[in-house]
Amino acid sequence: MDVNGSPFWQAASANAFGFGASGSASPQLTWNSEQGAVKLAGIEPVVDFQEDENFARGQLNHPSATCDPKGSFAWWDGDANEILASGFRPSESLIAIPPDDPVGVPLPGDLTFDDDILFIARNGKILMVDMRDRWQPYTVQQDGFSAHLMAPDGKANIWTVDQTNGQLARLSGRPMRTRGYVFEQDERFGPKPVNPDPPQIELAKGINIPSPFQPVAMAGRGDAMLAILCWNVSDNAVIFLWDGKSLKQSAPLQGIEFPFSIAWGDRDTVSILVSDDGKTANRAIAYDLRVLKEQDTPILPNGRVYPLVDHADLGFCNGLSEVPQYLTKLPSEKRPSGLRRLRAISRPSYAQSGGTLLGPFDSSNFDSQWHRIYLEASVKNRSAIRIWAKATNRAASPDLPAADDHQGWAPHIVGSAEISGSDLEIATADIPRASWCHHDSEISGDGGFPNCPRVMGQSGLFNLLLQHSDRKVRRIKGRYLYLYVELTSDGMASPELFALRAYGSRFSYRDRYLPELYGETLSGSDAEAKGSASPPDFLDRFLHLFEGELTETESRIAQSWRYSDPQIAPDDALPWLAQWIGIDPTHDADMAKLRQKLASAPALARMHGCLGGLRAILEIESGGKLVRGGQVDPHRPVPRPGSFTQAEFDGKSVRSLVLSVSDPRSGGNCQILTGGGVTRGDIAIVEGFRLRRTFATILGADLADEDDPLTLGLVQSGN
Repeated sequence: MDVNGSPFWQAASANAFGFGASGSASPQLTWNSEQGAVKLAGIEPVVDFQEDENFARGQLNHPSATCDPKGSFAWWDGDANEILASGFRPSESLIAIPPDDPVGVPLPGDLTFDDDILFIARNGKILMVDMRDRWQPYTVQQDGFSAHLMAPDGKANIWTVDQTNGQLARLSGRPMRTRGYVFEQDERFGPKPVNPDPPQIELAKGINIPSPFQPVAMAGRGDAMLAILCWNVSDNAVIFLWDGKSLKQSAPLQGIEFPFSIAWGDRDTVSILVSDDGKTANRAIAYDLRVLKEQDTPILPNGRVYPLVDHADLGFCNGLSEVPQYLTKLPSEKRPSGLRRLRAISRPSYAQSGGTLLGPFDSSNFDSQWHRIYLEASVKNRSAIRIWAKATNRAASPDLPAADDHQGWAPHIVGSAEISGSDLEIATADIPRASWCHHDSEISGDGGFPNCPRVMGQSGLFNLLLQHSDRKVRRIKGRYLYLYVELTSDGMASPELFALRAYGSRFSYRDRYLPELYGETLSGSDAEAKGSASPPDFLDRFLHLFEGELTETESRIAQSWRYSDPQIAPDDALPWLAQWIGIDPTHDADMAKLRQKLASAPALARMHGCLGGLRAILEIESGGKLVRGGQVDPHRPVPRPGSFTQAEFDGKSVRSLVLSVSDPRSGGNCQILTGGGVTRGDIAIVEGFRLRRTFATILGADLADEDDPLTLGLVQSGN
């Protein structure tokens, strides 16, 4: 509520902006959780691949190629039925592997490389071939589990999936060294078992790719993140994300049914390969990880173009790398001859328009006159936000504005009026335009959204007066307010909307301060008729140019007391506040620590020069926090300021340093310090025990009396 008593309704979250199972946000919009903003979704320039299921299944019938961090690579040669390696010499080299025992299908299911070890999934088992020749090839298997797909986890372990039941498992451990320096005498003293960490496949309990999804490829990342590409029998493909704790299924990849390879890219992206007209497409498709995690509607690519040059039709290399890599082969060559990184050749391309419906905002008053909208937004680089407003006295959701009929919606513009990416064309000459505000927020004491920097005319706080631009009386009236928020751009950039606040009902300077002579004379259908604004309406809106600025100024004056409260004062006011009580702010670069000092200053002043005061300042300097409203045990003696006690707050019991107890009878409403080095026991105060004992002896004090203000008892000594 502002200083004039007008309440506001705010949208500043994914659900409020229509992102959810029953949300109204169009697929052309996306929610950026890292920034907390609505943006236009990235799009592929052309999402028109003619996928070939038979070609894709053929790609799945041979294992992925793999590579190491130094640029060497290996692949399965189907003609010779052998694994070849290259990249370190002009010609290929054979990697000899033993035949399976018992003999099975020689074709591996997958290849990957990590920690100088080549991992080969074959006949449900995993063969470990050490490139440094520390041990002989070693086979690992697990009863009831068949290893088909593999991916490294960045911690010298391998994730693997059983395609028959979707079970996820992890291979860990290493064989014992069999070559180099080893003991030959079995009688020597040594550990039992000899190998404390043998290779073993451990099932991830309860983690399965559910039916009807079919895992077809997987990729690991250095932070143990795993992406599993899956086909869906009845829908588009999806990607499952595993972070070591939970398995998250993405929404379907829009227009993609039969992808066959996946890899992690830079900037938290995932890239996939698809077929096009019976061969591998000439570019990869990339998706943002954030979108895969959060979006519930079909997912569009991020809009960047990743071309594939001389691709060898062996998918992405299965291994750990900063960007996806693939093997290359010239048309004149029979075998792969090089390794190439996947690089984008374009800036992101965004949808040109996307909208979402907000509301209804219920004023609880019939024919309420809606006042203003404040937005925290960024409209840089030829982008804009259009706000279509409509108020009714019924809660039924109205029809959205159409290209040929705006259905009574009133358009408003934030940003560039020349952007024409929207289908809802409007004559922009008379459309209300939002103005940029110099403050972070119209709410006093609010610093605005941190991810929305202030750039004059482009980013920060905007405000506009709600109005119909083509009526004689331009006010927007009705109990329920609906807002259709439309983001538009030229496709090269995206506007960002962080928060929207709608104020009602209108506080009119004309109606409040001027004689009735200046009031509106039109009503009903005459007021709603199209035409130039009536003189009283023009006067009303003209006065609101001043009302907007004065309301913000009055609000800041009314809330000026906040600057004297260190708990809620802005950071730039803390040094000014510290000088009031003699604290040198130049010694405290950490504003959070200075805030705690100022909030504790009244209690610290009473304990100045005492042991309790020393404890308190050390507690604050070591990270302690002031808590108001703590509860101590009322059945025990009331703890004195500066002493330790066990206090409760927020349902937990903590060791704390007491500053004050407002109600000694109930032990409630205490001010305590906790969380610092003193209450944790990291800091011990060592006192002059000999001097204290000497004076106590002279005075005849009982050294064991813990309540004695001089001695505090022997148990309190730091010696």
